[in-house]
Amino acid sequence: MSADDSKAAPPAAIVWKKKIPLLTNLFMLKDLALVFGIVSLGMLAFMLLISEGKDVGQMLGVWALCMGIIVVLLVIACLVVLLNRMNLEFKVDQKGILMSMGKRERKLNTLTTVVGVLAGSAQTAGAGLLAKSREDFFVPWRDVRKVTVYRKRKVIALNVGLLTPLRVYCTDENFAAVEQAISKNAKRAVFINKQPR
Repeated sequence: MSADDSKAAPPAAIVWKKKIPLLTNLFMLKDLALVFGIVSLGMLAFMLLISEGKDVGQMLGVWALCMGIIVVLLVIACLVVLLNRMNLEFKVDQKGILMSMGKRERKLNTLTTVVGVLAGSAQTAGAGLLAKSREDFFVPWRDVRKVTVYRKRKVIALNVGLLTPLRVYCTDENFAAVEQAISKNAKRAVFINKQPR
């Protein structure tokens, strides 16, 4: 037996693809509500600041109208453009967890950026660039502080500090293996098991 044979081979990476529902996904709705809440409150504060306390009722009306339009556009985008799903690919190995967006989502991010630039809309171009920056999102094991396991939903949430930057959507077949890999490698993390409501 050679020296190389005596060494244990590192375990192979676990790689899989998953289609994630958007508007019918409790986790996505929670994230969207959080982001929407932060943006809407920021916009309201800005509007009240520039109005200098004058016409507050009118400002609140404009704010409510803008928020309503954003919600409608978001629902249309999720249902019509994204067909209420997002294609993701996950890779779990000894270094950490990588989440990558599918080809369709990458093309949509590029299109959003190009349309924003051509239309002269900094917000649209910025949204596209921000989405492109998260097309491949890697979390190393050393950064994971908390792991929340939603066993019946086959979802594992990884927290880095106070943030939950990554939710791992497993399949029925690979959930046990992924949970075991996370448990083995995320040595600094606190583990919490949650049952769905």
